[in-house]
Amino acid sequence: MKFHAPPLEVLADLPQQQGLNDQVYDLLKDAITQHKLPAGSRLDVNDLAEHWQVSRTPVNDAIQRLMAGGLVSVVPRRGTFVASLDVNDILELMDARLMFELRAAELVAGQMNARRLKQMKDILLALDELLREPSVNVARYSALDLEFHFLPISWMKNGKIQKMYQAQNFQWYMTRLRRSTAGQAEHWKIYQAYECGSLEAVKKALTDHIEAGKASVLAASQGGAPRSDLSSHSIS
Repeated sequence: MKFHAPPLEVLADLPQQQGLNDQVYDLLKDAITQHKLPAGSRLDVNDLAEHWQVSRTPVNDAIQRLMAGGLVSVVPRRGTFVASLDVNDILELMDARLMFELRAAELVAGQMNARRLKQMKDILLALDELLREPSVNVARYSALDLEFHFLPISWMKNGKIQKMYQAQNFQWYMTRLRRSTAGQAEHWKIYQAYECGSLEAVKKALTDHIEAGKASVLAASQGGAPRSDLSSHSIS
């Protein structure tokens, strides 16, 4: 992987409604997951602190948190860089995601109501709308995609599991894959399974969705054709 120093102009200004450490962390995380700071970008603490006119402390804190989340890595005698994901990393993250979502299905599939179904459907309609655009907004699509998958996790009312799920930084790998109309069709099958209240149907729809994604990742890594694309990025 080639290392390089990114232009810091891509970084947003610090908001004022949060603590300084959280502000710096959120901005760096967003810049990485949205590919404003691509893999291999060097993160110089002094440059970042100067850019935001802050001390080194919140920048160091943010980098440590990003390292714990797998978004940043340290290369001995070289420095700190935005990490890269290989195929095995992506496949393992997808398996982890399936584990979380199957457990959520077990707890919430029998507790669906009109409000919850509307939340899911509204997101899917927004995704459909994005897919009809000539150029898909990948960051927006990925954010809505994650919101859809996170809904059942949030309905578990288990804060620790929610934090563990969010800590996997699924958005980062999702925007590195390929987006397809087939993936969105699978989202609708997940919704329909929740709508009919069948746990087995939900688990099958979730498993089929993730396994199809893994197959597409493997095909792309081996030079094969991924599932039918609408844009050049991401499935999920």
